[in-house]
Amino acid sequence: MTDTDRLISDARRALAVLDDLMFWSEDPGSEAFGARYCLAATLNALDPSVLIPIPKQNPEATAILRIVADWYEDVNDGQGMDASDLVTDLERAGYALPSDEADR
Repeated sequence: MTDTDRLISDARRALAVLDDLMFWSEDPGSEAFGARYCLAATLNALDPSVLIPIPKQNPEATAILRIVADWYEDVNDGQGMDASDLVTDLERAGYALPSDEADR
């Protein structure tokens, strides 16, 4: 068995364990999804005969996360930002928060 074969075998086992943990977790977190993406992408590159599905990024979710990340950076940089600034930035981009009344 070559080093590449061992790497593929180990990565497949790690991916199976990670998938199992993510399945049973109520909230696996973005780190788990990121780790799964890295493992799947590596396996796909090393062994193109068996493609492992990698979820596509949702462009709208990516846009919202970029707004949140930018706001978070501003908060950490001490620019006097608060949650209302995040809501304003989201609304300007067309992502208004749902109202409490809509949930009733």
